Amino acid sequence: MIDPTTHPWLFAAIVLLSYPVYRGLAQAVFGNAAGFAAAVKYLKTPATWKPLNDPWSEERLIDLRWFLFITLCVGFVAAAYYICVRFLL
Repeated sequence: MIDPTTHPWLFAAIVLLSYPVYRGLAQAVFGNAAGFAAAVKYLKTPATWKPLNDPWSEERLIDLRWFLFITLCVGFVAAAYYICVRFLL
């Protein structure tokens, strides 16, 4: 079980130092800066307008991209923390 409260400074360091990984994952998932900007713009859209759009439009795929991006980022941090705690400490 991963418990970041046992080594909070290590967890914070991994989260902060993983910025290049987050950037690479964003480029892999969203394609380029314009794709990422469009995804951020979609997140700022009020939830009441989203159902009025076509349910399988490009905007709906942005939801899946955000889910994939966040899952990969959290998974990377969890794996790095687990490896550091298990094998280095």
